[in-house]
Amino acid sequence: MRRVQLFEEFVQTQDESSIIETVYNDLLVDGLLEAEGDTDQTDPDYSPELGRVLTGGEKAAVSRGFALMTDAQLAGAYLRGLGVTEENPDKFMDSIEDPDGKHNIVDFSEVNGRWTNIGLADAMGMASAVTFGRASVKFANLINGIGETPGESLSPKIIKAYDNLSKMDVNQVGLLAGEALQDKAFSKNRDAAAASANKRSIAKDDTMKRQRVMAMNALMFARALRKKNMNHRTAKEKAVERIAQTNNVSIDIVSKALDKYMKDNDEKLL
Repeated sequence: MRRVQLFEEFVQTQDESSIIETVYNDLLVDGLLEAEGDTDQTDPDYSPELGRVLTGGEKAAVSRGFALMTDAQLAGAYLRGLGVTEENPDKFMDSIEDPDGKHNIVDFSEVNGRWTNIGLADAMGMASAVTFGRASVKFANLINGIGETPGESLSPKIIKAYDNLSKMDVNQVGLLAGEALQDKAFSKNRDAAAASANKRSIAKDDTMKRQRVMAMNALMFARALRKKNMNHRTAKEKAVERIAQTNNVSIDIVSKALDKYMKDNDEKLL
């Protein structure tokens, strides 16, 4: 009796698989499924740590460490770090003053008159906002007496700069940093950040479009399976599984995309 039951279950499984493949192929032939699109969106320059693609300047600066930073640039990072230790990163930024009076640090403020590391990297004429930000963190660690941490090692260059800068008053450090001040037209880091943000936005739009297509395909597929007398739950599950397999994504991604599409568009499986 058990053998008969197992054979019947096997036949049922084979029939179900056959129905799924037949329906899927029919939908493809009839042109009722949307184009799936390319599944490989990997960028070799993407940095998981930063959550974005590195710019050319960042790759170069990171590969060379802090050797590219001048004494003036280090002074700017020191002031930033000093502000961080007082829970106000911007506190000493307006101390940065061009000795020649040609350039103004205010020209590099971005959000409501405040500064970001990206804007300050431009102000200091640096190739990498990451390098500037990390230098600031290292200085903050030294000022707070933390020293080296697993995430932030201290190079001899940073330690020497700290020893010198910590003996100067804020205005002196600001004048030294001012020697690196750029013309307000210098926007390499901000331009790169804007381009990166735009690229992320495009990628997000592409992902949303692709998920919508997968949801539409899954819904069309599930409805076709229902017409073959497959029950509601099974039709949905099998449609989602096949569309996920076709697109080389997880079942969960397609399932959530389908649920969202049906809710947003008040669609029913029927």
